[in-house]
Amino acid sequence: MSPPVVQSVMARLAFTPDLFNILIANGPAPPITLYSLGAPMRRIVPMVPIFSGQALSVAAMGYDGRVFFGLNADRDAVPDLDVMRAGIEETIHDLSRVTA
Repeated sequence: MSPPVVQSVMARLAFTPDLFNILIANGPAPPITLYSLGAPMRRIVPMVPIFSGQALSVAAMGYDGRVFFGLNADRDAVPDLDVMRAGIEETIHDLSRVTA
């Protein structure tokens, strides 16, 4: 719902090569459990698209007392995305142990 001027600037930036190669986003989620046809939503899968020249996007979102991460990468630029996923998982486990 942004004005056309903002949309055009964002579109140009999205396809500007070498502007940045990683995008990290954190979005708010509703503080209550959501339902669809009476069934509770169990998880959120946050996803941020990658643009031309980008290698990686990381999104995080809290929902229903948990934090969910979404990773999206250019396979050629980041062939070991599973290593990053495992690192995030391990760090979250370490932090939860320290704060318990």
